[in-house]
Amino acid sequence: MKVYKNSPNLTGRKFGNLIALCRYESGLNGKSAWICKCDCGNKKVVRTTDLLSGKTKSCGCMRSASAKNTGIKNAIHGMSGSRLYKIWGGMKRRHRISGFEHAIVCEEWQDFRNFFKWAMDNGYTDELTIDRIDNKMGYSPDNCRWATYKEQENNRTNNHTVTIDGVSKTLAQWSDETGIRSETLAFRIKSGWPVSDLLIPTNYGNSKIRREQHHA
Repeated sequence: MKVYKNSPNLTGRKFGNLIALCRYESGLNGKSAWICKCDCGNKKVVRTTDLLSGKTKSCGCMRSASAKNTGIKNAIHGMSGSRLYKIWGGMKRRHRISGFEHAIVCEEWQDFRNFFKWAMDNGYTDELTIDRIDNKMGYSPDNCRWATYKEQENNRTNNHTVTIDGVSKTLAQWSDETGIRSETLAFRIKSGWPVSDLLIPTNYGNSKIRREQHHA
């Protein structure tokens, strides 16, 4: 067995993510080599020439990370016309509009690639919309989620909460329970209907029904 003792002493030297620990005395593929420890914790035997030339800089973890980033980059290429890109653009425009001072987009999401990755990691589908958990805060990974239109409607600051017989629900929730459109309920509130009449079924004779109820 050939022993490689005449190769340069690389002990303790750093090559990319690799630190040379000790010679690999039996060599690798007929060439001198070193046992190295990667920053990620793995150990790898690397030929001396590959360390010195910079050909090998990690145990392979750098290549894996690069492949992952390339995958993200390829995935977003040509997405400027996609629904997700339009959502991202809409967020950025919204915070510049007067009256939406709380809708600031965080620094991380100024780059569409970061927003795209968050969306893919958090269950985005074309049936969902982006929703802020706290409407007094801006758009950020910690304050956003993907929600259905109905869930988002329930989270809106201007959505009325109405208490009927001791039960408090949003208009959207009352609409689900009664089948009366939330727009109809909102119109009744705006028109001054008493709370006790809000859930009367939609009927052309509502005026008569209400008179009979209040004169019973």
